[in-house]
Amino acid sequence: MNLRIAREQIESIRYETHKPDLVAAMQRLDPHRFRGLGPERTEAFVRHGWEPAQRLGLLYVNDAGYILFLMTFLGSHFLEDFRHAELARILREPDPDEAPGFDTRIRRARTAFIAFGDRRIGPRATIYLADLERFAAWLGRANKLEADAMLEVLPRCHGGTEVHLTDQERWTLLTEAQASADALGLDRHEGEAIALALRWWLGVRFEADPLFPWVRDVTARSIDAGARTRALRDYALRRMSVVMRADADV
Repeated sequence: MNLRIAREQIESIRYETHKPDLVAAMQRLDPHRFRGLGPERTEAFVRHGWEPAQRLGLLYVNDAGYILFLMTFLGSHFLEDFRHAELARILREPDPDEAPGFDTRIRRARTAFIAFGDRRIGPRATIYLADLERFAAWLGRANKLEADAMLEVLPRCHGGTEVHLTDQERWTLLTEAQASADALGLDRHEGEAIALALRWWLGVRFEADPLFPWVRDVTARSIDAGARTRALRDYALRRMSVVMRADADV
């Protein structure tokens, strides 16, 4: 009798074999974050990262682990984010000059991310936290939020390295923020502005990112669009305060 195992079964076995190691790696990478996320949601994040790694043909467990590592900094959907288009291109397209069977995508992606980290994150996240603090200070003072005004403020939160957006990029950000606001049932004005801010800091499709389940949790507490929007704004401000305070205590 011939025993034939379907490809889907083989992939499931591979994932279940490597899942404990990948979960443990995430817990070592950021113990506080993944302890707060909890075992079930950490496993959901690991599964989420495993799947695009397999689609990209990154079949080694360490390669999948590096995709998860990138997601913790850039958002779980960074491959769809125009701000990380070059990194996505590196991961999707093997170097045409490399020898057959010699895949350098992860090495080249690591080089690209280190350069990004030097510009936008900094040692011990000092650049990122300074940028976040500038934004939190502005948000705490703002009385009324609108998406157009938010789009003017966000690129200027990066100190001496202001981000310059093309008209197409501005349109893309606004369209993505509107889609996220609609998915969360936020109001059409302040809700879109809040969604734009979260899209900027957390990444594209943040509302469907397994790293940020609090977005859905907070907005699910009310059926009123205005109440959902206010709750999300207040909670986001508190989270920013916690992040900055936790770093100051290190």
